[in-house]
Amino acid sequence: DTVDEIFGGDMAEFLADDTLIFDDIRAVLDQHFARLSDLEQQLLFWLAIEREITPLATLRRNLLKPPQQRVLLETLRNLQRHSLVERHEGGFALQNVVTEYFTDRLVLETIIELERGELQLVHCYALLTAHAKESVRQSQVRLLLQPIAEQLKGRLEFTALQTHLKRLIDRLRTEAQHTASYAGGNLFNLLVQLNVALADYDFSHLSLWQANLQGISLWNVNFTNADLTGSTFTQPFGTVPSTAISPDGRLLASGAESGTITIWQLSDYQSIMILQGHTSNVSKLAFSPDGRRLASSSIDSTVRIWDLESSQLRWVIDGKQPLVYCVAFSPDGRYLASGGAGSYIHLWDPDTAEL
Repeated sequence: DTVDEIFGGDMAEFLADDTLIFDDIRAVLDQHFARLSDLEQQLLFWLAIEREITPLATLRRNLLKPPQQRVLLETLRNLQRHSLVERHEGGFALQNVVTEYFTDRLVLETIIELERGELQLVHCYALLTAHAKESVRQSQVRLLLQPIAEQLKGRLEFTALQTHLKRLIDRLRTEAQHTASYAGGNLFNLLVQLNVALADYDFSHLSLWQANLQGISLWNVNFTNADLTGSTFTQPFGTVPSTAISPDGRLLASGAESGTITIWQLSDYQSIMILQGHTSNVSKLAFSPDGRRLASSSIDSTVRIWDLESSQLRWVIDGKQPLVYCVAFSPDGRYLASGGAGSYIHLWDPDTAEL
C-alpha cells in the first residue's frame, strides 16, 4: 500500500503530495472506497456534488433516509480521521482530488446505470442542485450532466436514446410513484441537457426533485400530481418549501418562506394569483380533488382554505398544534387532514372548517 510504504499511513500527506499522478491516487481511493460504509459513500458523493463547503443540515436534508444526528456526526468524524473530509467553519468539504475522484465515479456509474436501465445512484443523488448558486450549478452541468449526456449520445442513436429515457420515465411512474427519489428530476435535467423538445412529455405522478425549469418551453407537458420539491422556475420567487399541482395539471401552487402563495399557469409559467395571509413559512399545499380549492399549512400554526375561483380566503383554521407541517384532502374532497409538531392528525370539514 503506497500510503503505508511511503507516507507512514498518513492519508492527508499522501493526498497533498503533488508528485503523485492521479492514477496513483485513484488506485488508493479505490481501495478506500471498497471499505466505506453505505452512509460514508453517500456523504462523499453528496459533498462532491455540492462542490463547496456544505452545512450539516444540508447534507442531512439531501439524504433520502437521513440517520440520527449522532450517527451522521460520528460518520463525518470518521471520514475526517481518514482525511477524506475536511471540517470548515460553516460545514464540510472535500479536497479537490477527492472531489474529482467521486465526481468521475458518479459520472461513470450513472452512465452504466442509465444504459442498463438500473436506477440506483440516479435514484439516490441529484446530478444538479437547482437552487445552488450559479457558479456551482454551472460546474454541476459541466462536470456531471454534460459528460453523461455526451457519453450517452456516443453510445446510442439520438432517437433511440430519447425512446430509452422515455421508457425509464414511464417505468418510474409505475414502480416509484410518489416515492422519495432524485431519479425523475435527473431524467428531466438530462433531457434538457440533450436539448430534447419536451412538448407532450408525461411527468405526471413523479417526484421531480431538483428539476431546473428555468427558460424551458413546457408546452403541453403533463405535470399532474408531480412533486416539484426543490425545483426552480422561470420567474424567481425565493425559497419554495412547498409546491402542489392541480388535478388537471394546469396550475402550480408554490408556497414561500414569507407566507405568500403564488398560483402559476404551467403552460407559460405566468403567475395568475397571489394569496396572502400566512405570516410564516408555508409548509404544505394541497388542491382539492375538483381543483376549486387550495389548502395550505404553515409553521404559523394555521391551516387556510382558499377559493381559487374567487381568489379569496375561505377559512382560517387553528391547527391545534404549535407548528402545522402538512395538509391533505381525502380522495372524495369531504375531509381535510392536518398534522404537525404535536404528533396529532386532525380531520376537518373543508366546507365548514369544523373539526
